[in-house]
Amino acid sequence: MTGFERAFASVERAAGFTLKSANNAVSGAKALTKAAQNGDIAAMEHALENLDKAAADLRQKIADARNIWPFDRREEEEYLSAGYIDELQRVSAENGLNVSRQGETLISFPSIVHVSSADRSVKVDRKKITAIRPSHLVKYLLKVQKSWRKPSPARSRRFLEGLYSVYTALTREEFPDAASANRTRVVPLVKIYETMTALPDVRRDYGRQDFATRLIHGRFGRADRRQEWSQGFFPIRHWNQIEKAGFLLCWT
Repeated sequence: MTGFERAFASVERAAGFTLKSANNAVSGAKALTKAAQNGDIAAMEHALENLDKAAADLRQKIADARNIWPFDRREEEEYLSAGYIDELQRVSAENGLNVSRQGETLISFPSIVHVSSADRSVKVDRKKITAIRPSHLVKYLLKVQKSWRKPSPARSRRFLEGLYSVYTALTREEFPDAASANRTRVVPLVKIYETMTALPDVRRDYGRQDFATRLIHGRFGRADRRQEWSQGFFPIRHWNQIEKAGFLLCWT
């Protein structure tokens, strides 16, 4: 089956031919207008003949553009459910975008792409996008990735502060007195995630993959994490333990 990239390219070419034909029709209408303004009967007849031809050609070009799209609604949904992710991976590789696949989800930090075949769209970080031509979507993901590479200490610190607030709340449940709570405690990530996303709507829109991607590949660099986490954010004894495990945790 023809992929979306090739199909969209074919329609784009057909649209170009349609535009050229439409411009010919516009030129014919302008010639007819001028002939009528000048009172030139012969020129009017000639312009009308040309306008008839241009209109017929335009109708044919529109029909060609409509018929060149190879999918019906059912086939569009089937392709989005089956082959679209593979094609998106291929186009990403051709354009230098590094992506990883987990089931029917693509991850290209900081973006997580979910395909919604029912409404022929994709969801990128909870944002619905109906412009699904692979090359266009890859350009969008590259743009997002480029903007995320710019330093943003404030956003990184807010995320860390949120983690710390949940971490301290969970450890205080187990160790109510302050002295015990300051001890190094290992908290499973899944428990932190579930606490941060207790409301059903929040958990639905902010899945485990979103949380893990932000945590592991966040914009705060290693040096920033080492400094902030060791200066009171978390009671760290061994940074390597954090670096390997992600954050005093494991998914359980």
